Amino acid sequence: MIELFNPSLLIMVLIAYLLGSVPFGLLFYYLKTGKDLRKIGSGNIGATNVYRASGIKLAIVTFIFDSGKAALMSLLALNIFGINAALMVGLAAIIGHNFSCFLGFKGGKGVASSLAVMLVLNWQIALIGCVVWLAILAVFRTSSVSALIGFVVMLIVALFIAGDISSLVAALLLTGLVFIKHLANIKRIFNGTEPHTIGNKTGDKYFSLTSKIALKTGDNNNEK
Repeated sequence: MIELFNPSLLIMVLIAYLLGSVPFGLLFYYLKTGKDLRKIGSGNIGATNVYRASGIKLAIVTFIFDSGKAALMSLLALNIFGINAALMVGLAAIIGHNFSCFLGFKGGKGVASSLAVMLVLNWQIALIGCVVWLAILAVFRTSSVSALIGFVVMLIVALFIAGDISSLVAALLLTGLVFIKHLANIKRIFNGTEPHTIGNKTGDKYFSLTSKIALKTGDNNNEK
């Protein structure tokens, strides 16, 4: 068990929050274009909006830095204080990214940072989540949908397979944070107005769960 009021740990939590608050996507995009990423696309500072605004290369760099800042702090805490501290410090980095003190306590969605923290805590669960995330993204071409499903799968794996209370608590907290930051996306998904991250030849712009269900039902009715 860790001492929650250990001065060294509290200092590390503060550093993790400040490092997590650094908006790398915003900085990289500004250095490349001189423009404010928050005024483009979804206005988000993460890798998805960087991809929409500038392409895959800068998006990958943003993803690496956003995940790296959380992974670095969580890994340091793991080696110094143990797994519970690693989760605590990792959460501080994620909260910093999501509610940056440098951006008026606004920020990103925390997907990359959350995956990185889970990678430190339980790499097997994180790997499964990443594979599912990429697979769903390839099928539905919508970042929010793939992220939400990926984290739900990680939570299910932690609950029924991992058998590790620390991993379960981590998956529950990380999934909860991701869903909270995606509430607007979830609403758009059910309204049929969530834009695709990756386009396709059919020209459809939005992912619509309800329209897909309706279309499938209609096809079944036509077959009858």
